[in-house]
Amino acid sequence: MNTLWIVVIAAVVIYVAYNFYAKQIDRNVIKADAKRATPAKMYMDGVDFMPTSRNVLYGYHFKSIAAAGPIVGPITAANIWGWAPALAWLLIGVSLIGWVSDYSAIMVAVRNDGNSLSAVSHKLISPRTRPILFTFIFFYLMLVAGAFMGIMSALMT
Repeated sequence: MNTLWIVVIAAVVIYVAYNFYAKQIDRNVIKADAKRATPAKMYMDGVDFMPTSRNVLYGYHFKSIAAAGPIVGPITAANIWGWAPALAWLLIGVSLIGWVSDYSAIMVAVRNDGNSLSAVSHKLISPRTRPILFTFIFFYLMLVAGAFMGIMSALMT
């Protein structure tokens, strides 16, 4: 199959997912309000909180979503089953799961004064959740680092 067809199919899948699924979730579940002030405007200090352009925000978002699942999953699928399952993993994962998780986490932070997930869980659930979440995140990062090293060593041999 020509690579151009793969790119066209992927673009169509993402376009359809955005225009039908993503907008539906945003309208009915998240209910974003463009008139609502963000923490960047409410607490503007020039250091931690500062309004910026959409392009800069997109760059930060792109950097933050490059986690274990979107990287390790398709690499593993490509190594074991070939490129088609890896492409399907990316298209289905991005369209149905990935953006919902990332967008909802961003909106939770925006609606809670720009606080992190641990601060929000401390406030909304219980003070005990913060150290539990920090411990989970620490071990998760250790597992991710180990998985990356394992995958890279397997690819280089």
